[in-house]
Amino acid sequence: MNEALIIKIDEMEKEPGADAIGIDMHVHVRDWDNADYHYYAYLEGGGRKFVLPVKRRYRADVEKAYRYQTNVALSGLTARIAKDALPAGEYSLWVEARSRISRQRLFNKAKQTLKVD
Repeated sequence: MNEALIIKIDEMEKEPGADAIGIDMHVHVRDWDNADYHYYAYLEGGGRKFVLPVKRRYRADVEKAYRYQTNVALSGLTARIAKDALPAGEYSLWVEARSRISRQRLFNKAKQTLKVD
């Protein structure tokens, strides 16, 4: 785990009127150029690990809040998971940041957990 990798969960819950779970977050590496990183997300629970298909998105609010960090505007990550794709249980959310120019890999776990009924 590396505390330089910042994970802030904005939403992690079942979407109203849908059989999907939505996860919206922003992730950045403190004091580094964030354009250097690819981000990957994983759920872990019940002895199993699942790779989350995430998409990056523009976050003007994060760019404003972290104006001293470099290239955080595209730090938004979003994922949508079919509710029946995960067995019932509690899951930890992990994020990995992989450098595009070196072999550096950073991992950290979100404070919030996902509960699936």
